[in-house]
Amino acid sequence: MMRSCGTLAGALALLATATAAAAGPPVDGVFEARQACPAVRSIRSGANPGDVRTAPGTRYRALELNRPGGDHLRVEVPGAPQLTARWVPLSCGTLQERDAARGAAEAPPRHDPPELRAGAGAASTSNVLAVSWQSAFCEIAPRRGECRALARGRIGAAAARFSIHGLWPDAGEYCGPAGAAARDARRWSDLPPVPLRRATVSALAPLMPGMLSHLERHEWYSHGTCYNADADEYFADTVALVEALNASPVRAAMLDNVGRTIDTAVIGAAFDAAFGPGARRRVTFECDRDPDSGRTVLVELRIALRGEITADPDLGALIRAAPTRGHGCRRATIDPPGPQ
Repeated sequence: MMRSCGTLAGALALLATATAAAAGPPVDGVFEARQACPAVRSIRSGANPGDVRTAPGTRYRALELNRPGGDHLRVEVPGAPQLTARWVPLSCGTLQERDAARGAAEAPPRHDPPELRAGAGAASTSNVLAVSWQSAFCEIAPRRGECRALARGRIGAAAARFSIHGLWPDAGEYCGPAGAAARDARRWSDLPPVPLRRATVSALAPLMPGMLSHLERHEWYSHGTCYNADADEYFADTVALVEALNASPVRAAMLDNVGRTIDTAVIGAAFDAAFGPGARRRVTFECDRDPDSGRTVLVELRIALRGEITADPDLGALIRAAPTRGHGCRRATIDPPGPQ
């Protein structure tokens, strides 16, 4: 598929304007907490990054109910890690509405496609995490928007860590009406914007340079619609996984070998050291040929995962529980920043 190009500032500005979607009836008002209650990212899983709790006597901006006449309210909790928009029980305090939408009689339910709302069951527990080594990817596709930005030094941090390609449920691709409708799009820019909250965009953008090419649209409609969760949770889970990978010795092994041609088993050994014996057998190394230099470069890792992905995931446990994968390419260059 083709990726469209754009500037970093322009893309982020566009994405920021597309973050106002809500899962339930919107609420205009404030919520005053009476108790210290968990402020969770997901009602279904109870995920609570940072163990955030409401402070008695504190007033929070109210955003939406979980459903018409619902029992949970999403509020803005400044400073909460990963997502500042958190769910709290209505019984935890008092909602003071201005133009509230508390029930179907006062405000009709939204008509967003079901794939843009929270999933009805648990999120997918059998997935593949695909991460790119951005410098190598940009040797192969230098005209992509993110690669032009990287060449100009605008997203330099992306050259020193793994970037998000996507989280791919084993359930398939293009699930539900929204996914099916997007299947035949010729360009990612032709896909509808993904309704993400500003906090999600802020966490995702540094780790997914491909947002400059609307990669998040492609990943949501082709894979996220099969994850059985809303778009915010899908991308928040992906961010949590890649943050864990980048904090591990695997990233250090990549950086230690930048500019060298190595056996990819060296990186596999780093997986075993970081995540337990046998972890390497759950990783496939994807390589490609740099058309200019003729070098074989390591472009991507595809990591099998099995189990529930929480806000603070045990990446080693998820990897070790997954089925084994083919090793992929055996020898490649770990590409340094800039054209080689």
